[in-house]
Amino acid sequence: EIFRYSGGRFGYLEEVIKNATGKSFGELFIERIIIPLDLKNTAPSLWTDSTFYPEITNKFSYTYKKLAKPYRLRQDYLISKSKYIMGFMVAGGLVTTVHDMAKFNIALDTNFFFDKLTNNRIYSPTISIDGKLLPYGLGWFVQDFCNLRLLWHYGWHPDAASSLIIKIPEKNISFMIFANTDMLSKPFSLHNGNVLNSPAALIFLKTFLPDEFRSMSIDKKEKELEEIVFKSAGEKPLINGFQFILLIFCQLFFITAIIFWPLRFIIIKLFP
Repeated sequence: EIFRYSGGRFGYLEEVIKNATGKSFGELFIERIIIPLDLKNTAPSLWTDSTFYPEITNKFSYTYKKLAKPYRLRQDYLISKSKYIMGFMVAGGLVTTVHDMAKFNIALDTNFFFDKLTNNRIYSPTISIDGKLLPYGLGWFVQDFCNLRLLWHYGWHPDAASSLIIKIPEKNISFMIFANTDMLSKPFSLHNGNVLNSPAALIFLKTFLPDEFRSMSIDKKEKELEEIVFKSAGEKPLINGFQFILLIFCQLFFITAIIFWPLRFIIIKLFP
């Protein structure tokens, strides 16, 4: 029996929530998370239902205007425009920012939603029907790294968006990264429950936990990191010869601009 995460399974909770509360998940999310935490740039993804909280949905339209455009990375290693998922569900579809997610993260750490006992249960690995310990708690992946507990989750919408959140409670550190392509998640099989497959996670751990990272045999880990990055980028060069020359020219121009702009400022000051 092999563990494999499937976000679509959370969809079964939609009807459970509605039957238990008489409200949709979207309504409850606005009532119990967006409003209490004053999340100014968070909204259900492109929600077309404007019957709930007109004053809130007006703010949603402002948030949508600032939404980064989604892109897909094609097989020829060029990008093309894509589309975001329509609608909001338990499994996904949230528009937000790192700043707002930081607010949400602080709320989690200060037991804003649940008491400490409930949080401990949420952040504990579950057990399969045949008695095996699974790398998943109640809505969070749970993984040990050099005697530290990693709580993490990834997001993935094909050809449009991806995300990664990692929490290290013992160190009081949280890491969040969002992208308007699916390349933070797609190549790395995060559904198997190992965040160390993610180059973003490895760079984070290497930066903020250098001693622990070094204890894992740094040579091997560095090689794995390099292989993973190449796996994400592909073997084909991202630029051709002409683009390379153009890039060098632009870099030289940028350096020149840095040098000459202060001189121009001085000349203007001396000779107005």
